[in-house]
Amino acid sequence: MYDLVKKEQKWKWRLRQKKKLFEVLKKWFTMEPVLVIPDLDKKMRIEMDMSDCAIEGVLSMKYSDGR
Repeated sequence: MYDLVKKEQKWKWRLRQKKKLFEVLKKWFTMEPVLVIPDLDKKMRIEMDMSDCAIEGVLSMKYSDGR
């Protein structure tokens, strides 16, 4: 998909491609992540990123199924 949005790239959407891409994106946006209240007894990881105009962070918690 990255190659398709380059400025010099010419391309046309086909109806089948639109439907397939929409279904893939819908699946990605609706399956993960799951927001829950942190369990302080479980292992956690904090990831941070910072630039001149923004700061973001993610708190991840390990589940018993290995995720």
